[in-house]
Amino acid sequence: MGIDDIKAFYHAGAELSRLYLAGQVVWEKAVLRLPHDEDFVRGKKKGEWHYVGKHDAIGIPDTIQGERITSIKKMFSLRGTHVRKVSCGRHITNMAAAFVGNKARYLDLTELSTGYVVDMSGMFLNARSGTIDLRYADTRRVRTMQAMFANCKAHTLNLGMFDTSKVLDMYAMFEGCTAKTVYVRNAEEKARMEATSNCPKTINFVAGNDR
Repeated sequence: MGIDDIKAFYHAGAELSRLYLAGQVVWEKAVLRLPHDEDFVRGKKKGEWHYVGKHDAIGIPDTIQGERITSIKKMFSLRGTHVRKVSCGRHITNMAAAFVGNKARYLDLTELSTGYVVDMSGMFLNARSGTIDLRYADTRRVRTMQAMFANCKAHTLNLGMFDTSKVLDMYAMFEGCTAKTVYVRNAEEKARMEATSNCPKTINFVAGNDR
């Protein structure tokens, strides 16, 4: 089994806990942990927090140091670039630049609640993740996806539930992105994403009915 077979196997929805290649563990199911207050430091702006904990799979708490959290802006772009699975509740409205420079081989965001998010700008700017899985992301309230995947080095993006019909700003959404395959919801989404400014011609957008 090669690495491409592994990716295809996971994409098909297989329930696995660990995968081996040539006797080495190449993927292991992430176990979510609830971080403590000391796993976060304040950012420069009000309401900004940076994750500095050691766990690579976390559930974002409702409050940090007594402050209710509604934004994860830049939360994993400081020292938390190793995180590979994150979940959160419906209280989050801002995810701008949340995963800048992420280096996880497989970034699993299938349990990230995005139904009330309005800002996803620069969310994966310069990310180095091999695969970014957002297959269940609800984007119906998002208004900006500017540079969301700009300079992202992922080879696969799963955006299977993305609804960009109400997004006002998709400027440079994929500029510099090296993804070979981007899975999208339907032909309308495919057309909207292909039409974003400076979108690389090398990206193969695969609509749901084309799979």
